[in-house]
Amino acid sequence: MLISPPPASTTTEPEADFAASPIFALMLEQLVDALPPRETETPASAARRQEIARAMVIAARRADPIEAALAISAAVAYQASLRGSALTASPGLTSVQSNRLARTAIAQHRAFQAGVQALDRHRGGIAQPAAPKRARPSSHPAPEPEPQPDGDPIPHLPQFQPRNRYGEPIPLYRFRDMTRLQRRATYGDPFDTAAWDAAAEEEDAAIAEQKALDAAATPSG
Repeated sequence: MLISPPPASTTTEPEADFAASPIFALMLEQLVDALPPRETETPASAARRQEIARAMVIAARRADPIEAALAISAAVAYQASLRGSALTASPGLTSVQSNRLARTAIAQHRAFQAGVQALDRHRGGIAQPAAPKRARPSSHPAPEPEPQPDGDPIPHLPQFQPRNRYGEPIPLYRFRDMTRLQRRATYGDPFDTAAWDAAAEEEDAAIAEQKALDAAATPSG
């Protein structure tokens, strides 16, 4: 008697362990390093761009390193398209330079869209699009389409701030100084209140223990 195997699942649920893993923390560091720099950018503006890129990666609900890489590539392409669009309005550019920058911005926008589609295909969310039929060449080249602005602004996401045993904040990139619970709350789902509460409870216990040790080590007058 032949027994047919159960059908494979077509959806991928995010793994909580990967969100708290050192691998994902390292990939977030690579994301910050890969963002296109801006010569006249203030530290506050750079921090906002990093927060937007991080929000995009978290919103992708990555379940493994492949999905995280696709989400990070899409976020970098999105930032590059914005930078290219801003540079087209720079003073002193010739029409040739401005057109070249505009084409680069359009290419980066298409790369962002391709990254999102690749992420969906990796999860089995959409089928491969059918190859379009070749159109007859026109004697007049079609104008380049203008990039359309994103009508859905990225919302601000809450961020867990880990603390060491002295109550001092731990920089978000120093994942080696965090416990497992702190990494899960810092890099995982920003709306996972249970993870936040568990990490905060662990921090409070460590801070209270350190205070008791300091009090015992202080000589009494």
